[in-house]
Amino acid sequence: MSNSEFLTLGEVAAHFGWTARFVERLATTDQIPGVEVNGQWLFRRDDLVEWLDRKIQTLDPTQVANLEQKFEDDLQAASRNIHIADRLRPEAINLEVATTGRADVIKQLVTLADRTGLVVNTAHLHASLLERERLSSTALPGGVALCHPRRPSPHFLRRTLFSVVRTAQPVAFGAEDGQPTRLFFLIAAIDDRAHLYALARLSRILRGPTLGTLFAAKTSGELIQAVRARETEIDAAAPASVVGVQL
Repeated sequence: MSNSEFLTLGEVAAHFGWTARFVERLATTDQIPGVEVNGQWLFRRDDLVEWLDRKIQTLDPTQVANLEQKFEDDLQAASRNIHIADRLRPEAINLEVATTGRADVIKQLVTLADRTGLVVNTAHLHASLLERERLSSTALPGGVALCHPRRPSPHFLRRTLFSVVRTAQPVAFGAEDGQPTRLFFLIAAIDDRAHLYALARLSRILRGPTLGTLFAAKTSGELIQAVRARETEIDAAAPASVVGVQL
């Protein structure tokens, strides 16, 4: 994504793999944060990323797929080729966390992430996650949350990583549907491209029956296999040249 603080309507469309008409419709119906100045729509970069965090599961599946493919293409062009399932490590997954507290869930996610050896500064990662949740919850409808730092983290990560917590009891995490949350993914990305790709990819993975499989998984291996199976389905429906990205 551009380093400019503000993006035009055309730039947003190009960055997200959408049509200008679709972005304009979102803007004119107040579905996307933007401001019209002298007849031109302008969008603040950080606002767009935060909006996607909260609303990606409410978008049409086709638009989510287009968003995913756009960043997939960008990352593939940079020779970064691998699937999310390949980054899910058993040591970074805990499916029986006995907690009912929001802060404890975040602490557990950071502890698990640290086991990957990819975190340079755990205190910084933890503080950034807390800061992001104070702005607005990363919980989504359906009992799942896609937790992440407020901004991509190239300075305290060696590489994009994931950790997963499933709590024994649902946790009040601030989802818009008012329902508690049990399944928490940490997305800790090194840049916007990796973050938005992972966000779109996980959103597609979590649609439909796969989410129920993840709730029912008895081991980290079963959870990883469920993610891998869904990614295989997604890839089978994608152009032959697109086979996943290295994050």
